Amino acid sequence: MINRNFVAVATVLVATTLTRQADAGTFQFNLAGPGVSGSITLTYGTATDGKYPDAFEVTGISGTLSDSNKGLNIVNTPMS
Repeated sequence: MINRNFVAVATVLVATTLTRQADAGTFQFNLAGPGVSGSITLTYGTATDGKYPDAFEVTGISGTLSDSNKGLNIVNTPMS
């Protein structure tokens, strides 16, 4: 007799292998200038727009930004 947990796990594994894998990626860049610095990571994936099937869209942004110009005093402010 087959264990019910085994059947449940096998069903989930088969279902996940039949679905399309997400094509996501990240791009990290740093910026620096007089009084400005930051480290930003963009997360992107394939676009769902039928007009541009090979396009990508930004799905997330994270990082920190500092700007001390003109009295702003923004220091390591998180982006999300």
